[in-house]
Amino acid sequence: MTMTNPYKYCHFLSNPVAKPPCRMINAAMYGFFVSACEQKMQQYVDATLNTVANDSVSFNVLGSVCLLTFTDIEKISSLTPPFSEQGWMQETDIIIWLPVSKVVNGDIAHLYWYPAFISVNNIYALINGREVCGYNKYLCDYDMPTPANKTSRFSISLPCFDVFSANSKLAMHELLSIEQDNINT
Repeated sequence: MTMTNPYKYCHFLSNPVAKPPCRMINAAMYGFFVSACEQKMQQYVDATLNTVANDSVSFNVLGSVCLLTFTDIEKISSLTPPFSEQGWMQETDIIIWLPVSKVVNGDIAHLYWYPAFISVNNIYALINGREVCGYNKYLCDYDMPTPANKTSRFSISLPCFDVFSANSKLAMHELLSIEQDNINT
């Protein structure tokens, strides 16, 4: 006996979800290797990836360095009709990548860069990443170099609580910043 789904998916016309794949034009990525606490990274992996692990498969961080990327995409659009005919947007992604190994029966089977934290600058990037791909994304404000702004500062600010307390109000706080030193050679 074959069962069919009696419910048909309804895509609302105002829904900003656009089906992948997409085209990115004029993307600039900056990457920084950052020292991190291996134990805290493993705790994060245990609370996320390892919740689906079993006796023969697990995920382990590799070392105490992660990768922080700032990526500015001048123009991004869906390649899938009808979304490909609806327009394009600018998008910026700031991601903390953890080096992770997939261990199967005690042997390393794969190496991954796990996107543990993703922040974006617009609601469409957030909704598409969460709804279509299931990524854990947040909205942010940021500074980074652009063709019009030759700053050497990279920063990210998020709406968050300064401390966890019943009296804390959600507000924008700078999470981190990186400034380039001018080195004369």
